[in-house]
Amino acid sequence: TIRRAQEAINYIDPEKRVWTLPVQGGPYVDLVENSAKMSAKYANYYTLYALGSPTILLERYRYSELLQLIVAARKHLPRSKPLHLFGAGHPMIIPFAVALGVDMFDSASYILYARDNRYMTLTHTYRLEDLDYLPCSCPVCIKYTPQEMLEMPAPERVKLLAKHNLYVLKQAINEVKVAIREGRLWELLIEKSHAHPSLHDALKVILDNIDYLTQYSPHVKGDETHGIFIFGHIDHKHPKVVEHLRRLFNNYKPRKCTKLILVPVDPNTKPFTVSNIYKLAKRRYRGAHLVGYVPALSLIPEELAETYPLSQFEISKEIDERLIVETIKIIKDYIAKFHSNCYSETIILYSSKIAWSKTIANRLSRELNIKVEKID
Repeated sequence: TIRRAQEAINYIDPEKRVWTLPVQGGPYVDLVENSAKMSAKYANYYTLYALGSPTILLERYRYSELLQLIVAARKHLPRSKPLHLFGAGHPMIIPFAVALGVDMFDSASYILYARDNRYMTLTHTYRLEDLDYLPCSCPVCIKYTPQEMLEMPAPERVKLLAKHNLYVLKQAINEVKVAIREGRLWELLIEKSHAHPSLHDALKVILDNIDYLTQYSPHVKGDETHGIFIFGHIDHKHPKVVEHLRRLFNNYKPRKCTKLILVPVDPNTKPFTVSNIYKLAKRRYRGAHLVGYVPALSLIPEELAETYPLSQFEISKEIDERLIVETIKIIKDYIAKFHSNCYSETIILYSSKIAWSKTIANRLSRELNIKVEKID
């Protein structure tokens, strides 16, 4: 392929057509990576790159392996060039592929599935004969029942099933577009990951590459900002959380103060600097530097409290143990980085009205030998 890509350079006419350079090597990650590196050298000549998605991976729901191939290719291809994914024809994989940098898709799956009586939904594939109802409201599904379709002549049934499958594929693409415009692609991935074990594995590939992905994730997306949702431990990998912490540790330096006061953030009052707990702490510890703490986002310095997304988030009342552990780790890292140069003393506060705050405060006290005080 590379040899032919070189030979074709003299024939390329970009003003007339889009010339595509395929990235070869699937299903072997190392070969895909090699192919992508070599293909990237011809970015001045080719408008589009394309990656083959081995059919067997899709048919057997081995989505995580396919996503690893996408990562291997996308990391080494120019970001200014769109990436096409051959044969990715199921709605289940589309959001995850887009999250990793795929821009375009093609597939004959809609008709191939129809010929085999397979009925697509956003998160499953059913055999028509196994359905008592059609869980869709497209023009096909509101007009016919599964039984009526099974009794049709095969050509008519295939045509209707193919039409339905196309509607579902279109819905999946539009769903991703809306999520991107609203800055909620992460939330869509989390939602989809609960639909099938293979998608849970696919999400793990996203998590394993989150530091790479956040390099290209805009801090604010869309015409207006949308708050982020914190449900559990997995959300400490939310791109906006990762980016906040990266900026905090790389770009931020606290002013020199006599004391660092860690204040529990009331999730119902934002920004946290207008909360009663903050105001009470401000009066009690005059001249100290107040830094809020909350699961996932971990730390909110008072002077940054009104910046995005530190006052635009919603958090579940039930916080699992793994998220508490991760939050404690971030707080410890902050203290280790800044305590000796900026603070003479650290005090952590907890509130009886914020259940997780006492757990975090007591553990930090034991591990770092810092003072704990109650504030209500």
